[in-house]
Amino acid sequence: MSTTSWDYSMFWHETMKQLQDELSEQEYSMWFNRMEYSSSGKEQITVKAF
Repeated sequence: MSTTSWDYSMFWHETMKQLQDELSEQEYSMWFNRMEYSSSGKEQITVKAF
C-alpha cells in the first residue's frame, strides 16, 4: 500500500517570506507574525495562531 505525504511546510514558509517582503513590517506583524505552520493534508494547511 502506498502512503502519500502531504507536507506543504515549504509552501507555507515561502508564502510567509513573500508576504513579509510585500507588506510593511507593521502589517505583517499584526496579521501573520503570530501564525505558525502546524500540519497539512491533501487539500488543507493547518496553522497555529498565538
